[in-house]
Amino acid sequence: MSTKTILLANTSGVRPSVARSLRAGGYRLIVAGGGKEALQKALEFEGPIHLLLAPVDMPGMTGTELAQRLARDRPEIEILLIANLQTGMLVLNQGWQFLPAPFESEMLRARIRDILQEAQAAGTEQPHENSSLGRQESLTKREIQILKLIANGNSTKEVAALLGIAFKTSDGHRSSLMKKLGIHDSVALVRYAIRAGLIDP
Repeated sequence: MSTKTILLANTSGVRPSVARSLRAGGYRLIVAGGGKEALQKALEFEGPIHLLLAPVDMPGMTGTELAQRLARDRPEIEILLIANLQTGMLVLNQGWQFLPAPFESEMLRARIRDILQEAQAAGTEQPHENSSLGRQESLTKREIQILKLIANGNSTKEVAALLGIAFKTSDGHRSSLMKKLGIHDSVALVRYAIRAGLIDP
């Protein structure tokens, strides 16, 4: 269980289930309705805030504006913004992290663990990403391309649309690369892609 504190700007861009999932992981949450309220609560909170989680698109104060203010006033805070792939590229250019929407709760928690450099809970079976790192050379260029898209939160159907290939073809590539890497779920695939340097943490 984590002991870290997360500032959650819980607007329409962040589902209520996200808060439940983070609390279940032991995170202390500071929940705000929007950017201005999040900034006020962050300035009033006396303890350390380890992570900001907010959607880029928020009324009144955008997620990027909030991140810029917090990066100045609380330089220790990590930034994780929820965005689409196009907006996410702009977020990365600021040196922050982004999570493409939609996403699964466990994928979010895995991403936060990586950003905050937390180990997975003891007793939880961990996929063998480290043993998979040496197998990357066995992947085709197309499989690596698909791996990056999946790790960035795209479904198999979305990958097919982005690459202009049939769903069956996309699904076949996904199955092949996971078999080659010895990985059996999308969360483990994200962690592998981060450790292999294929996407930013």
